[in-house]
Amino acid sequence: MTKYIDVDNEAFMISKSFKYYQDQSLLIAKLNELIDQENRFLCVTRPRRFGKSMAFNMLNAYYSKSCDSKGLFSNLAIAKNASYSQHLNQYHVIRIDFNSVITNYRSHQNEDPQRSLIDFLDAELLQEFKELFPSIIEQENIQNLNEAIEFLHNDPKINLKLIFLMDEWDLIFRDPPYAYDQRLKDAYVDFLRCLFKSEIGSAFSLVYLTGILPIPRSYSESSLNNFHEYSIVFPHDLACFFGFTKEQVKQLCKTYHLSYKQMSRWYEGYKLQGASIYNPNSIIEAIDNKLYTCYWSKTSASTQLFEYVFNKKVNVNEYNERVELDLRSIQFDLLHLMIDQEIEIDLDNIDCNPTTIKTKEQLFALMIYLGYLTFKPRTKYLLNRCLLQIPNFEIKLALLDRIISNNTTAIYGSCSIQQLAERSIVLLEAIKQQDAEQVAKIVQDFHNDPIENIAPTEYNNESSLLYTIQLLMLFAASRDYSVEKEVATGKGFADLIYLPYLNNSQNPPIIIELKMNELNAKSAIEQIKERNYKQKIRKFTKQPIYYVGINYDAKTKEHDCKIEIDHS
Repeated sequence: MTKYIDVDNEAFMISKSFKYYQDQSLLIAKLNELIDQENRFLCVTRPRRFGKSMAFNMLNAYYSKSCDSKGLFSNLAIAKNASYSQHLNQYHVIRIDFNSVITNYRSHQNEDPQRSLIDFLDAELLQEFKELFPSIIEQENIQNLNEAIEFLHNDPKINLKLIFLMDEWDLIFRDPPYAYDQRLKDAYVDFLRCLFKSEIGSAFSLVYLTGILPIPRSYSESSLNNFHEYSIVFPHDLACFFGFTKEQVKQLCKTYHLSYKQMSRWYEGYKLQGASIYNPNSIIEAIDNKLYTCYWSKTSASTQLFEYVFNKKVNVNEYNERVELDLRSIQFDLLHLMIDQEIEIDLDNIDCNPTTIKTKEQLFALMIYLGYLTFKPRTKYLLNRCLLQIPNFEIKLALLDRIISNNTTAIYGSCSIQQLAERSIVLLEAIKQQDAEQVAKIVQDFHNDPIENIAPTEYNNESSLLYTIQLLMLFAASRDYSVEKEVATGKGFADLIYLPYLNNSQNPPIIIELKMNELNAKSAIEQIKERNYKQKIRKFTKQPIYYVGINYDAKTKEHDCKIEIDHS
């Protein structure tokens, strides 16, 4: 049985039998349009668990002439497409899962310790061609893979036409120790270049690479510049074929009697070409466990990211250079994003190769490709001014938990992130206990401390105090509350509204109003009542509402708080 060439359709058969399977087969119709065209070389990248491997197995099952897959596809959308019969099981397919290549390589290393990974793969493929065409290759004394493909393609009796599929194509660029071996990476790219840019390139009717990271810029501009990239940044017309769509998630929630509103709150947030895309792994786990929680952080993508953001103060890159990232600034910015502050980044001309990261912008670009951040262009067609965003509640909690647990930097002065998280819990509890004096003290201590790189530059304005409250409440309230700032309700705009996700007495709804240079905080409470700020909350819950008024004196820097409960 072959490992790489003309593999059977069993993997897709298993995927299709899965009870949560979603039909993405129209991807095949898109790829059929590219068969034997100049733009037939594709590199499709998405974060982990977005269905890349399922699509990879589906394409093998459809194209490989070693299979009879008519029954597998007969009830899928592709079966109604005009190109369906023309290409079904018509090609020899080279199917390479690079994880499997490395596993096989390691198991054979004792046989020839000097042989490189790329030489091993080349030899493995040549051997399988020898098994498929034994008499021809032996007769012609063919000694390498490129010769074999060229001869079989030019032979009029055989006229070999290949589909090339590779999963985890970028593994060598992102995973140690391979990612730090420049010679290996160059040899790997040269292997691909010789296949697809030389005379034998015409033997390939379609070339499809899939992974997490796009082609590094140094190679995409030269050695592999014939590839068209379909990434999470530039998905083009393949946006909807990886991940679950909003419509699919709604149907799954209906089928399994789960709240789409909760599913959306936890897992929505990836906008590709106007479509809302979900991570299938998180959706499936939530359905199976009947529990909304953070599943993403259990994936290997999370381990890789956190290695860069939270654990490595000094990294040695592939050129043996010491690279010091400003982790304090990076974590500040992540906290900014969690309270809806805008962080701008230039995505043009950024190479997110993990081994060459030198700047915060490069790290944030990597986080986008790994799925931990998304972005919104300020202008429709340009990426030189993009606003970063945290996709959803799941990712927010994954980042927040790791920031707390690592405790690697200080927010200001002697206050660490861990201490800030502890203050957050005390503050929320003080509000629930109507301990206005404690609330005023916590806010005053934090607001009056020198805050480097994190607070607005001007102390004496309400936006600075608003920012302080948001940051102080972040750690304690994130799991149980949705928060909105400057909310239009009643006859004006409430500064902050914390609305609990579940109606229970332990987590009451909270309205916070801020004042500057008033006699005391009573005027803030009066404004909440006079302008009927509770109107919006009453649409969702009948729970008693906690009114919190906070006033500070710009000259004395004294803070005052008043708390009332509205049962009406």
